[in-house]
Amino acid sequence: MDIFDSLPSTGTLILLGLPLLYLLGTPLLILATFRTEAFPTIEPVPAEDPLPEVVRQHFFEVHESMTRLGFSNEGTFFLPQAVTNVKSLIVVFLNQAESTGAVSAVVYADHSGTWSLQESFTEFCTRFDDDSEINTGNQKTLGAFPIPPSYLSTQHPRIQNVEDLFAAHQALRRQYALRRRPVNRLDTLFKGDVAAFISAGMTAEFEHAKACGYLRYIGGAHDGFTAAMQDSPYRPPAQLNRPQYGATFVGAYLMAWKQLWPMKPFFAYARHRHDRRLLEDTGFKLLGNN
Repeated sequence: MDIFDSLPSTGTLILLGLPLLYLLGTPLLILATFRTEAFPTIEPVPAEDPLPEVVRQHFFEVHESMTRLGFSNEGTFFLPQAVTNVKSLIVVFLNQAESTGAVSAVVYADHSGTWSLQESFTEFCTRFDDDSEINTGNQKTLGAFPIPPSYLSTQHPRIQNVEDLFAAHQALRRQYALRRRPVNRLDTLFKGDVAAFISAGMTAEFEHAKACGYLRYIGGAHDGFTAAMQDSPYRPPAQLNRPQYGATFVGAYLMAWKQLWPMKPFFAYARHRHDRRLLEDTGFKLLGNN
């Protein structure tokens, strides 16, 4: 018998190599293509721009719940999108009495002329005077970037009812931030400029990801931008040559592997189990239909 008869066939080697190509090659694609702006431009949705019926119906239901909870609608905005025929937009809400903001976000795609809802979620956010935050959302997808240590950010995909989600958020506030003073940065720092508020929040998230080694600067005035962020992280100078963010080698792998099979369900299970325990420790009870 030829010694080569006992070796795997070419076809077998190809099949064995495909999972490795998937797991090792996808992050390299992210490394090569991921680009996002510092202080991205946030465009309001024009009043005359007709949104797809599935999107309008979703926001109508969320708006009804938010109104009952004492939130006001602060505007609807498109988010920067890198994929053709896919749009992301958010509606921003504010509860003045609670100094709590909220976003309702949707991602929808055009399939042969028909728009379909790809993902939707709601998230409540309370910022405190010590720069800590409590964020409570019902998104199913894990975030790509690490969470700052001063933030308590939890995801509860089982709680799809907006009013139940706000009750969960309030329970977490009472348990973990009872003596902290909430602040309304939208009015105090941004003078009601919702687009600037969103843009600065996204940039702060990118900056933390950069500090953790996930992102790097590409182009622009690196030193000048870093100094501007340290001096005033809310309004960059108009003349500043702002860089883009790109993924680092390590960051590309960490971001990709959170979303790729077979690791994705393990990451999601661990995150959601941890977040559910935090919520249950407050005494909040999840109903069977949530």
